[in-house]
Amino acid sequence: MRSTPAHIICCLWLLGNLSACAVTPICFPSTPTTELELRAHEIGREAEGDQVAGMLDLAESKLKTNPDEALRLTRALGAGLHLNGIALDIEKSAFLLEKAVIVATDASTEIETRIVAIEVLGYTTWSHHAEDLLQLLTEHEPVKIQQAAIDALELLDAGEFVMSIIARWPDMSPQARDHAATVFIAHSERARALLEAIRDGQIKPSDLSPSNVRLLQMSVTPDVRILAKQLLPPS
Repeated sequence: MRSTPAHIICCLWLLGNLSACAVTPICFPSTPTTELELRAHEIGREAEGDQVAGMLDLAESKLKTNPDEALRLTRALGAGLHLNGIALDIEKSAFLLEKAVIVATDASTEIETRIVAIEVLGYTTWSHHAEDLLQLLTEHEPVKIQQAAIDALELLDAGEFVMSIIARWPDMSPQARDHAATVFIAHSERARALLEAIRDGQIKPSDLSPSNVRLLQMSVTPDVRILAKQLLPPS
């Protein structure tokens, strides 16, 4: 735990003055946010160093007594930082991220709690936590876990996202494959890579839902649209 006066003051301020805070609402996939989570998000959005450190201290202090809340606060902070193109600091968040990895990969933990941990990892960096998320892309994992991992990996994308997902395509459940395809189709370069994987035999056309086939064949990007019509059955 860091214990500089600025951090202590910030933590006390967070605990005692939440009602006076102006917060920007944010929605997370898992559960409704609390006032403290909203404040954590606002601190991340403002990206003031001492306040970010203070919130990390506060979250870390809850690891033993309420680890779920600790991860939710970290997720909210990470989401706010992400709006500024900033990742959670790997060193300052070390204990929180260690817990997130444990929870995310623990099959005995409730799915919604695991999803929170997965989302925390999505606010770090590809080099540090992509492998932790990629290992979740297996049909042995619940569909929601696979889908959350795909979404978190997209946030981490450092240019390796599409090829990494395609490499694990055979291991994923049909629902996870369709979710990945939907994520790819939202960006023309990824959609093109998806179609090239189909052309090269890495992905079966039947892996795509009719709605995704239709989106590809109606793409506003000419080469994507043409390739989709060549490779995929009429929608």
